[in-house]
Order: sequence, then C-alpha cells, then structure tokens
Amino acid sequence: MTKDKPVLVTWIDSCGSGHLWESRRHSAPLLPAECESVGFIVDRADDYITLSSAGNDSEVLSRFTIPKACIKRIRRLHTAGR
Repeated sequence: MTKDKPVLVTWIDSCGSGHLWESRRHSAPLLPAECESVGFIVDRADDYITLSSAGNDSEVLSRFTIPKACIKRIRRLHTAGR
C-alpha cells in the first residue's frame, strides 16, 4: 500500500428527510447528494471499490466501500515529493 497513490472519488449517495411530517404538495424535491471521498483503493471488483483512509504494507484503517453504479469519477491525486 505504501506505493499506492491517493484518489478522489466523486459519487452519488441517497438522501433522506429524517422523521418529520411533510406536506406532499409543498415539500421541495429531495435529490441524491453528490459526495467526495479521498483514500487509497484497497479492493476493487466489477461492482464496487473499497477505499482506506490510511495504511501500510500489512494493515489498513477505515475501509469504506462504494458501489460502482454510484461513482461519477475517480481521480488520482499527486503527493508532494513523489
């Protein structure tokens, strides 16, 4: 993992209004949220990627899986001195 470059993943997430009663006629549209996550890709499959926030050759921290159907783009980030 120490050789991997970090990535910025832009993806779409579902959105909810919580537990409030709302008027069907007067409520604003509830749209999916665009999110960004930064991390290292530690796993990938046909239908998802998994990011880690940190790690070394034997351990990773804070894994987070995003379905590929939700991903808009993945951009490699450049680190200083590399």
